Amino acid sequence: MHKSSLLLIISLFYLIDVINGLYWLLPSNMEKCFLEEIPAETLVVVTYKSLDHSVLTQNQGLFALIRDPFDNIISEQALPESEGRIAYSSEHAGDHRICFGINNNGQNINPREYKMEIHIDSGEHAHDYDKLARVEHLSTIEVELRRLNDKIRAIRNEQQYQKQREEEFRDTSESTNYKVVIWSIIQTVVLIACGLFQIWHLKSFFTSKKLV
Repeated sequence: MHKSSLLLIISLFYLIDVINGLYWLLPSNMEKCFLEEIPAETLVVVTYKSLDHSVLTQNQGLFALIRDPFDNIISEQALPESEGRIAYSSEHAGDHRICFGINNNGQNINPREYKMEIHIDSGEHAHDYDKLARVEHLSTIEVELRRLNDKIRAIRNEQQYQKQREEEFRDTSESTNYKVVIWSIIQTVVLIACGLFQIWHLKSFFTSKKLV
């Protein structure tokens, strides 16, 4: 019994260590991007950690590039520290691209991969209420009211985004339906024209052969 319990505890510790050790690889010769679907007017906080930051040479530098759904650059900045946070507010609803890359400054460096960690929070989850309470000297009730207000704002933004998506889907469906109807009408007109042409041609043929 003790042996089974000991094995279970060791397995749990190993599992926790594996979970904490999750990371992704950033190639030195290309950007790697993450897509995040974000409503309009929403705070987004990107927390990053470069596990191999000390391996970067003096001619290399980590950078981040964030684009909105219309491919406009929202934020572009060098990341000299091994870990930090990038905060921005979305202006348009849709898929935002959060990209990381290595700037080699034109140097011919052998390609390799660097370990990175990233965590993306948006809406109410992007706020650090404990820090906010300390900085603004807020009571527990005031913090909960601020949290509730942010949650209501996030829900409203999400509803507006879903409404916009629904309107776009409806417009696409109506446009597709209109094109199908027009195509069906064109096919019907062409078939009728072909039929009339065949009747006229056969009538002319029989008339020329004096069969009619």
